[in-house]
Amino acid sequence: MAKYEIIDANGAVSNIIEWDGLSPYEPEGGFVLRAVEEVDAEAPEVDLAQVRIAASMAIMDATGKARTKYAINTDHQSMIYDVKAQEADAYVLAGRPEDPYAFPVLVASAEANNRSVSLHADIIRAKRDVWVAIAAETERLRESGLNAVTAAQTFEQIHAAKDEWITLLEAL
Repeated sequence: MAKYEIIDANGAVSNIIEWDGLSPYEPEGGFVLRAVEEVDAEAPEVDLAQVRIAASMAIMDATGKARTKYAINTDHQSMIYDVKAQEADAYVLAGRPEDPYAFPVLVASAEANNRSVSLHADIIRAKRDVWVAIAAETERLRESGLNAVTAAQTFEQIHAAKDEWITLLEAL
């Protein structure tokens, strides 16, 4: 099996596949196949820009994993957390009104958790404050790691920087 690039009509690589080169395969839609040259494992040519990109992506992935230890990361859930925290702040600033239905997400969440809206607002604000501290630390580590990878001048330095900052993110 050899690697082949699937090239679109603009000359851009859209995918890389493994293909035996013998079985019938004809890409459709103006795509063409181009064999990928095998690199001699004894004398690999190191493209530091590509190594930096890979290291940066690994740091970004570790950052996401560190954050999801403390918050659910599903489509639109972060927006709901933001709205709930905004409504909790607005509810408290409004003097904790007896008729809280101007804060529908807060009310729905309080009802689902069998709590008063006032108590639930306090709990949401406290959780948000903890999350902000975690978010600040993960962002500090993420940016510091990316800066260390950018500053590294050799393959070994890039990998050492990546490993160091991923270890710190995993320790959160």
